[in-house]
Amino acid sequence: MSAPNEKQLRLAEGVGTWIGEEQMLPSGHLPAGRTAQARSEARMCAGGRIRVSDYTQSVDGNVTMQGHAVTVWNPSESCFVMDWFNAGGSPPTEFKGDYEGEVFVMTGPVPGGRPAPMADSADGLRSTR
Repeated sequence: MSAPNEKQLRLAEGVGTWIGEEQMLPSGHLPAGRTAQARSEARMCAGGRIRVSDYTQSVDGNVTMQGHAVTVWNPSESCFVMDWFNAGGSPPTEFKGDYEGEVFVMTGPVPGGRPAPMADSADGLRSTR
């Protein structure tokens, strides 16, 4: 088996346990928005070619969302692809993107079909719309 390529090695930068405050922006199901605690645990698998992440969101100590992400480099599209699965009953969602400098930026649809960009950086995890 060959060694992981440069893009696959970049995925390993997100390995570890990430804990932080997450600002949930106002939406149809959460009109006022809110602040939540987020925890993401990421590891590499398949010989260092795939990053898998388990995500838990909580508010006041109560789990409000859980999810699982599988992220790979897709050479035919020249981008990273992340498949997201969550316990909220939504269908699987596919996000695509790449690093913009040191920030990992992915974009994909949310309910209603709007694109939802999100970014990970060394100063914490954040999602934006």
